[in-house]
Amino acid sequence: MRAPVSTSPAREAAVLLVGKVLGTLSEALVPLVIVRLWGKADVGVVASAQLTYAAISTILQAGFPEAATFYLPGRPGPERRAIAGVVAKTLFGVGGLTALVLLALTGAAALFGSQSGWAEGATLLPYFAALALVDLPSRMATNVLVAEGRAGTTAGLGVLRALGASAATLVPAVAGASALEVVVSTCAFGFVFGLGTLAVLARHYAREARAPSPISAREVVRFSVPFGLTEIASIANAQLDRYLVLWWFAAATFADYQAGAWQVPMIGAIPHIISVAYTPRFVVWFREGRRADVLESWRRLAARTALLVTPLSAIFVVGAEETMRLLFTDAYGGSASVFRLFSIFMMLRVTPYGNLLLAAGRPDLITRASFLAVLSNAALTIPCIALIGLDGAALGTLLAFLPTAAYYCFGIAEVMGTRFREVYPLGAHLRVLALVAVSALPAIAVKIWLPVGPGVALLLEAAALLVTFAALGTAAGLVERGDWATVRSWVSARVRRGSPAT
Repeated sequence: MRAPVSTSPAREAAVLLVGKVLGTLSEALVPLVIVRLWGKADVGVVASAQLTYAAISTILQAGFPEAATFYLPGRPGPERRAIAGVVAKTLFGVGGLTALVLLALTGAAALFGSQSGWAEGATLLPYFAALALVDLPSRMATNVLVAEGRAGTTAGLGVLRALGASAATLVPAVAGASALEVVVSTCAFGFVFGLGTLAVLARHYAREARAPSPISAREVVRFSVPFGLTEIASIANAQLDRYLVLWWFAAATFADYQAGAWQVPMIGAIPHIISVAYTPRFVVWFREGRRADVLESWRRLAARTALLVTPLSAIFVVGAEETMRLLFTDAYGGSASVFRLFSIFMMLRVTPYGNLLLAAGRPDLITRASFLAVLSNAALTIPCIALIGLDGAALGTLLAFLPTAAYYCFGIAEVMGTRFREVYPLGAHLRVLALVAVSALPAIAVKIWLPVGPGVALLLEAAALLVTFAALGTAAGLVERGDWATVRSWVSARVRRGSPAT
């Protein structure tokens, strides 16, 4: 019987973070190259098809990958193998269902569609339907491998996926292929990669003895269905602004908004990566009755993550115009205000609230919070679009985060048996935000008074803000000696190895 590899959550988070950095560097090139090769209409059509696939597949996969995170930790090898098999079989069924739904949407768009960007993008959905058959089952890999203590393998797969998907997109695009041909190429790679990922999982469990699963498919479904509802709400909430823009505006305008809503590689993913690494430990601690330890660890993680995410996001709040001009060409310069609002949004999202409730086995609270998020998002985004236009979609999304975060904190307080004000480290986050606001002043001066190109300007703004933040943060005690020691040891290890590999 083989036990999971024993590694600290901090190390696993660092490994996943390095892998994500390497992967997103290649993924970041794709939209930057595509906007230079295609017109806005083609960009908008492909983006709408990708958006539809992401929404449908994420909704239907429900919380089945998360079931692996909840049920695997602390069990013997044969039981883990059996549980993983139950989750995989369920996801194969979900993949088939996703394919059918996408084909149905294609038919509906052909019969009843209009000239909207979504209807044009729906003609590409059959290729995504084929991809879904293996893509959905392979999505359990991250949850399973992290629970098995194999964060390095997860990071490696992420890098391989990013590099392969980027090549499958860019090579035909640069060669002059049509948007349809590029989509076919990308989906074909995704299909092959999904098969390879499933093979990695099968090999991992090959040495484990076969045993009956202690968890039935019905139990997995019972746990996951609330997450399915949650995913519906989460996707509706996360993508509501894009759907509204896609519905009300032409495909070319949607391309403008999509550029502005582009997520800076890595920054937005940092809280999620840390959550994935620490959730298995929280699951075990909840089973041991160590609720206070869970809350204390979660609060500290949120506060420490704010020290990283907030100043990095602030660079793009200051340099929104430079970023859009540099990365998406002058044609997308008007998207800077949308991009700035989403960068402010990143400054607020320094921790996933749902991982605590997942570890506690309370998906019902996550579901309620997710539906509240949809309602608040719709209530704020629709009038903002009506009053402001394209920027209103981003503003409504930003404002809707606040009541949602508050409700999550109420749910966490209920689970932990503590008071609402003792849940989120608001004071620590506000101190970081205040320090970042002061640290941004030199960067703003660079933006105003140095007449240089967008690339040089963004680099100088970033240096001015980060150096000021590091100095003031160290003087104020927010950046601790241990933080600098961690950075020095990490850099030294990378230099000694001569490679960023983990």
